[in-house]
Amino acid sequence: MNPIRTFITAFTGFFAALSIAACGTAAEPVVTMQATILQCTETSLLLEPIEPNNSSDRISTSVVGIPIVGKDGSKIQPGDLKAGQTVEVEYDGYIRESYPAGITCSRLTVTGSQPDGWVNPIEGDDFFSAERDPDSPYGNMPSLGVEYNTGETVSYTAAATGTASWFDNGEGVCVDSILPVSPDSRGIIPVISREKGYDSITLLFSKEPDLFTVRCWDWEEFAETWQETDVIPVKTNDSVLTIPKKDTALLLEIQAEWEQGTILYYITIE
Repeated sequence: MNPIRTFITAFTGFFAALSIAACGTAAEPVVTMQATILQCTETSLLLEPIEPNNSSDRISTSVVGIPIVGKDGSKIQPGDLKAGQTVEVEYDGYIRESYPAGITCSRLTVTGSQPDGWVNPIEGDDFFSAERDPDSPYGNMPSLGVEYNTGETVSYTAAATGTASWFDNGEGVCVDSILPVSPDSRGIIPVISREKGYDSITLLFSKEPDLFTVRCWDWEEFAETWQETDVIPVKTNDSVLTIPKKDTALLLEIQAEWEQGTILYYITIE
């Protein structure tokens, strides 16, 4: 298993204050933000506020289950959103302290797009890039990012990639990784700390697989029995995984399949 570059965002763990008065049974306040889409997946967006924002120049939000419409009110699917489009974001006024900062969007309206010649400011930025190192044996294969949160803060890291087989553009690549419980690999696989209170993780593939499966083991038992230990059930809801409530270190293996091949990814929970 080759080392991969891993980016982990540190968080202060508190809300940026946006003081909003409320009383009685008044409806939840709605705040709007004008922004440009910098990056999008089927489940989330990375935004740049158009007006100066004291919290962050990069803001992420989930788009799962929220209404997305055009200026004429027509419905838009998350997969139809594109970098460079301008949007009006409705949210509750709270901005979570992280990088990128996080908000909970309740409605998204596509208002237009940046003019011709617009240059995406995150192009070439390794922190936001889903592209592989071209010199890596995994160079042309999809990567897997992992977003984990407590409902108040959101962090991101990249999963370690293991054994893989891939055939594309007339070329085939097979990568045999060392076992994930070997001493050499344990320092490579990213760790999600249970002490932070994270109760779920979201899988963010750079290319959505045709299907994926998740297996989970007690790390120490796995190391002793070489996969003969019982698999710990993991509750899944689309790409969101509920972290099993165990006191021991856990190893998660995600096996993703595409028409071009199969890749194994690994995450540690401690």
